[in-house]
Amino acid sequence: MGAGNLSLPNAFKIYSGDIDDAYLGFNDIIAINLQANTNWDKQIWDDLAAGIAIQDAVRDANQRLGGVVDANFHLSTTIMSVIGDPSTKLHGVYTGAGTAWHTP
Repeated sequence: MGAGNLSLPNAFKIYSGDIDDAYLGFNDIIAINLQANTNWDKQIWDDLAAGIAIQDAVRDANQRLGGVVDANFHLSTTIMSVIGDPSTKLHGVYTGAGTAWHTP
């Protein structure tokens, strides 16, 4: 996403100050194909599937796992941003299995 660059969330029609819409992005490059980041991502989705608000899910994943690993292989809890409504909760999470949706 890049610091100050809102083009990606805006492409999804999500803007700062929106209600009941949110976009989670990163302000810097994160390391890819790294188990620590996979675990962080899974924790976010598990929390969202359990009905936890997006900002609280980010906070929980950061507390449990120490953050995400950036491109310099340092743990960071500050490179992610929620654009829109930080209290947004998902109405359902697609589990990747046919038409299976998990609804909190």
